[in-house]
Amino acid sequence: MGNVVGHAHAEVSDEVEPVENEDFLTFTCTFANGAIGTYTISRVAFGSPNGQAYQVVGPRAQASWRIDKPAEFEYDDAQAGYQTRGPRRVLINPETPLFANSCAMDAPGNGWNYNENFVIQARAFLEQVVGRPSGLQPCASFADGLHTLEVIQAVAESAQQGGREVAITR
Repeated sequence: MGNVVGHAHAEVSDEVEPVENEDFLTFTCTFANGAIGTYTISRVAFGSPNGQAYQVVGPRAQASWRIDKPAEFEYDDAQAGYQTRGPRRVLINPETPLFANSCAMDAPGNGWNYNENFVIQARAFLEQVVGRPSGLQPCASFADGLHTLEVIQAVAESAQQGGREVAITR
């Protein structure tokens, strides 16, 4: 009934069609080093437009990061006693890996925002093309993309087989 750019709202009709893709997905994987990962992906989760979050939990520490707060992460470890332990907000700073050369101003308290992440990615790509290393994380390679497709295929194959484990060799 009209064009929509980004996540804008538009008038819709009463016409309904079957959905042919998944709107919500959860899968569990085991990495080569024995670590276990659980991934939850949703295109329709309420309150999370363009949401992306990562949480890493180990036996003595945990860390989490969200795309809507790209200049900070939460960290908790077993150093403090249980009376004062809890997640603490950590702003990225010059000691953060890959911080140097990624910000317009490499100074404590000046972090990345959502849009700057795209600029950083473009800069890393162009530096790879011209062969000028800056310390930024290199962009993904064709092999990385192929591996991602193999993971997606394995998840789909597992779902089709009732959740059976599907191995990916690399």
